[in-house]
Amino acid sequence: MNAIRLKIEHLFNPIGIDINRPRLFWNCQGGVTQTAYQIIAMDDGNTILWNSGRVESSSMRCTWGGEPVPARTAVTWKVRLWDENGQSGDWAGAKFETGLPKGQPWAAKWIAGDYVPRKKERYPVDCFRKSFNLSGVKKARLYITACGLYEARLNGARVGDFALAPGHTDYRKRVQYQTYDVTGVLREGENVLTVQLADGGAAGPGGCATSTALRPSCWPSWKLSGSMARPQPFAPTAHGSGQTTAPSALPTTRTARLWTPA
Repeated sequence: MNAIRLKIEHLFNPIGIDINRPRLFWNCQGGVTQTAYQIIAMDDGNTILWNSGRVESSSMRCTWGGEPVPARTAVTWKVRLWDENGQSGDWAGAKFETGLPKGQPWAAKWIAGDYVPRKKERYPVDCFRKSFNLSGVKKARLYITACGLYEARLNGARVGDFALAPGHTDYRKRVQYQTYDVTGVLREGENVLTVQLADGGAAGPGGCATSTALRPSCWPSWKLSGSMARPQPFAPTAHGSGQTTAPSALPTTRTARLWTPA
C-alpha cells in the first residue's frame, strides 16, 4: 500500500502558508486497509524536523507533530503506509514552505500613484517599474499584495497565474498576500520588476471602500538566498520617500510614490 495525493492544508506543494503546525493529508493506493503510517520531514539542509515513528492508525490525515515550523522554511516530507497484512509500502514525498512570520512588520512599504483620487471617478491602471542588480542568487521569493488588483512581471515574464490577485477581502481589516518562487526568472546582473495595479475591490464599483476615495496600493517584498544583499524594490530615498517612473510601454505615465499606512 502506497500513499498518493499528498497535501498540506488541502494544497499540493504550497509555498507561503502561514500555519506552523499544518495538517497533512494523503490517500491510499493498493491494499484494503491502512493500519499504520510513518512521516519524516526535513528542511532544505536535510535536518530532520519531525519523525512520527510508526503510528497505528487508519486515518489518512494528521497534524504536524514536531516543533512549530519556522517562517520561510522549505520542508520536504514523506510518508509510508502499512496495509492490513502488516506490509509496508514505498515512501511517497511532497513539499511545502512557510511564509512570512506572523506579527512582524514587512520590510516593504506601500506604494501608490502620485495623484489624489476623486469619488466615482475611474482611473487607468497604475504601473510601477524597478530595476535592480543581482549576483549569486540560489533561491528567491516574491511576497506581494495589494489593496486593489495587481499583476507582477519579472524580466517580462508574468509572475504566477493567479487571476484577480490578491483575492477579495475587507481591506479595512485584512489583506491576503501571495508568495511566488521567482528563482527561475531572475538572472545575473540587471533585473526588472514591473507591477500593474488596478482599482479592484479597494476603490472600484462594488468595492468595500467605495464610500471614500482610495488609491489602489501595492506592497512588494523579497526573500533571496545567495551571496548578495537583499534588494528593496521601490526603496525610499534617505529622506523616506522615493519616485519611480512608469515605463512608457504601459498604459500610464504617472509616477509612483511611496507611503506608509497610518
